[in-house]
Amino acid sequence: MAAPRDIPFLRSALREAAAHQHGPTALRFPNESTHPVTPAVGPFGTVDVLASSPHRDVLLVSFGTMAATWLEAAQKLTARGLGVTVVDPRWVKPVPPEVISLADGFRLIGTVEENTLVGGMGTAVTQALSKAGIRQAVCTFGLPEGFLKYGSRPDVLAFSGLTPHYIADRLMNILLATELEGKSPQHLDMSGRPAPSTPWGRLIASFNLQNAVPPLPGNARRAL
Repeated sequence: MAAPRDIPFLRSALREAAAHQHGPTALRFPNESTHPVTPAVGPFGTVDVLASSPHRDVLLVSFGTMAATWLEAAQKLTARGLGVTVVDPRWVKPVPPEVISLADGFRLIGTVEENTLVGGMGTAVTQALSKAGIRQAVCTFGLPEGFLKYGSRPDVLAFSGLTPHYIADRLMNILLATELEGKSPQHLDMSGRPAPSTPWGRLIASFNLQNAVPPLPGNARRAL
């Protein structure tokens, strides 16, 4: 399965899918007239590297046309002194082994997709990392399960918190909380909050993370 990030990649993925003779393929691309072209700065095996940093603070794994959003979030995190690397797996299921090898050693791993969080690409990456014995925190961003509020695609993404401002703030606050705790949980959803009954959850409650980044949808509306 591939989720092209732009039109040039869509053309390339269609050619690769047509040439594939060993099983079915699937492409997912939104029905919208324009998407920003997001060139890779280099390859890492089969994975496209969209931004690279020598400092291994945050690894952002982008699926589909959220690449431009991820890059803008990466710029915001870089401006706060973090080393951020952004990659696009290109073909996302099965999870490329290069994503697993890249993830080892980063303080935080984030995934973003314009797909439901339940059973999505972020879930696949989290399971693959767990199977490989990689225990870094993973924060997944995507669409909530259920009926979404009607609107244009940008409005729906903003209402769901899939904006550079909201994403960068969430990731920054998770890193701040891990510094206070001295360790990180295995998996977080896009709220950045684990179960409140755990010591980790109580720490974040005392840190007042909810006030540091207002909950949806208000924060998302302000990011428009």
